[in-house]
Amino acid sequence: MKNKHAHLYLPILLLAQGIHAAQANTETNDLTNLLIEKLQVSRSQAEGGAGALLAASEKALSTEQFSQLASTIPAAEQLLSSIPSLDESGYISSRFDEYGIQPHTQKLVSQFQQLGLPPGYIKHFNQVIYNYLKESHSPGLALVLDKSLKDL
Repeated sequence: MKNKHAHLYLPILLLAQGIHAAQANTETNDLTNLLIEKLQVSRSQAEGGAGALLAASEKALSTEQFSQLASTIPAAEQLLSSIPSLDESGYISSRFDEYGIQPHTQKLVSQFQQLGLPPGYIKHFNQVIYNYLKESHSPGLALVLDKSLKDL
């Protein structure tokens, strides 16, 4: 037996998904807009830089810590998908090796450079994201993120 009101479910489901997507977008825009405002960067630079830092932190965190962090950062998946792709051979250079810079740091530096950002911006991004988490979401996770990126 067919439900007489089945035709109403799909529009309601789509509306609910749209509202959820809009909320995620607003949250992403909060962090992205903060990075744009504080660091005077473009939207793609803000999203790509935040995503690159999030990806770099994954290397230093346990799976559980990273899951908590990723679930706390608004639209983390969107930020991670904004990371510029690199040819693996393109970011490792003897110049990095000379100074003892680790491969994961080399990759992060190269991602920032591909976004048109100097390596010094890594610390600026980290500080803005740290403050964002500390003030609006989770001070404990802010410390976890900061600690995971200290060696960069």
